[in-house]
Amino acid sequence: MTRFRLRQDFVTQFLEDADDESSLLKLALNRGWLNCVGIDTNRKPVYAFFHASFQEYFAAKAIDNWDFFLNHVPKNPSQGTYRIFEPQWKQTILLWLGREEENLKQQKQQFIDALVNFKDECWNLDDFYKGFYEYRAYFLAAAGIAEFRDDSRADEIIAQIIKWCFGHFYTKKQEWIQFPYPIQKEAKSALQQTDRKKAIAALVQLLQLNNVDYDTRRQAAKSLGIIDPGNKIAIAALVQLLQSNIKDYITCMLVASSLSEILHNNQDSFAVVKALSAYWRFDYHCYNVIWKCAHSMPYPDFYQAWHQHNIVTRAMQSLKKILFTRII
Repeated sequence: MTRFRLRQDFVTQFLEDADDESSLLKLALNRGWLNCVGIDTNRKPVYAFFHASFQEYFAAKAIDNWDFFLNHVPKNPSQGTYRIFEPQWKQTILLWLGREEENLKQQKQQFIDALVNFKDECWNLDDFYKGFYEYRAYFLAAAGIAEFRDDSRADEIIAQIIKWCFGHFYTKKQEWIQFPYPIQKEAKSALQQTDRKKAIAALVQLLQLNNVDYDTRRQAAKSLGIIDPGNKIAIAALVQLLQSNIKDYITCMLVASSLSEILHNNQDSFAVVKALSAYWRFDYHCYNVIWKCAHSMPYPDFYQAWHQHNIVTRAMQSLKKILFTRII
């Protein structure tokens, strides 16, 4: 029996025979939950669920203990169980963590703890970094707390994911650490899969810090825009960065690009045009952002946004006209 393919003899153990009009198998076939997708080498029917989620859901309902997913034998892994590292089990694990039975609450907490504390003993170069499989287990825990919202370590997990996302920070020894690109990439993916509300709160808190560098602020704002399109704090942070004295051309270009990507609707674009139209250092990057807004906004809205906050420009034009007139 291959993945998502169920032989007749296996199915009939639980759902009885399809020839029986009152059987559960007949009902499942009539409803389209199960479908006959071929025959095996013995010329008997092979069934499959209408969608893989059905099979993953029923599998999750049948699992009574989290050690089905992980039974860690540190010194002899070949004797253990490591379904947490098999991609085909991820959705089943998340569905299991989302089960509502009260008696599973403690088990789910234990499972998340086991993922966070997993040690693979495959890294001995630096105490600061984790082992390769330790990161993978941690990222699964981050996705898991989106389903198990009562987890006591959720804030801790998300804070750690954010540190890995942006690739650098000072350690207790005041050392500057650069995380490898694959870790940053997976961490950003995990951030999009974790508890959305807590992730947004953590990113907002990061953006409000005064000692955050340009690149980290840009990446945080972009991540916030992906998780929560049109987030006002993310847009404001990127607009502020464009208006700041960024000397690095690449950083400025990336800020403008990030801002363009997270604009979600006409209201967001209105706020950006309003903020940047009066910016005295209007440059190429600002132009690109406003050009995109001009393509997405109705002309009357763009006109209103451009002139509503363009007081400085109008004042300078009026002053220039007055001075020019007096000189003549």
